[in-house]
Amino acid sequence: MDESWRLMRFELDGKWSAEEFGQLFVSLSNLYDLRMFLALLREDIGEWERYYQGFLDFPPSVRRRIRRYPYRTLFPFWQQLPNLDDSYLSRLSELIAPEERLRVRQIDYASPGITDLTGMGEVVGHLKDLVLRLIERRDEKRSRDLSEERAALENERLRIANARKFVALGRELGYSKTELRRLIRHVDEKQDPIIRLISQRKLLNVSIKDEQ
Repeated sequence: MDESWRLMRFELDGKWSAEEFGQLFVSLSNLYDLRMFLALLREDIGEWERYYQGFLDFPPSVRRRIRRYPYRTLFPFWQQLPNLDDSYLSRLSELIAPEERLRVRQIDYASPGITDLTGMGEVVGHLKDLVLRLIERRDEKRSRDLSEERAALENERLRIANARKFVALGRELGYSKTELRRLIRHVDEKQDPIIRLISQRKLLNVSIKDEQ
């Protein structure tokens, strides 16, 4: 996982309430925590896989016994989807990586204004991509002048596709289709405040900059 710090900049406009800022930060923090958890779990699995492969250098009699128990059956907690409660994921991230949480670097509230958040490079990159696809969808809708009914259908398709990309690591972790659907549904719910701010043209753009 890319452990460099990256800065994610949001371009803002219009008048914001304190509640809107709070909803945006909570949604972004929850999504970051979930992606961080999946990324760290993938790294742990990679380390255990290498450790497990080392046992295969043992004598044939030992190797035969080991092969009866694939590493995923020896360590089944990898395949158990965690509780998706926001406070649980937040506490989990604090326990696993207390210094790698998403942080506010600055807020320049004006019209236009900016908000800078910093976090781990790979995770921040995926979070930026999720938000940017929603922004690009808004611009595409305006340029194509879609009917309300068709726009609603395409918006729903985009939301699900966006959520599915964000939790694609779940497939590598061996989660079942039912568990993946739970992950996708969770991410889709967290997109709501972001989509609302984008549609009101309060959230205009998002980009990544190197953290100094």
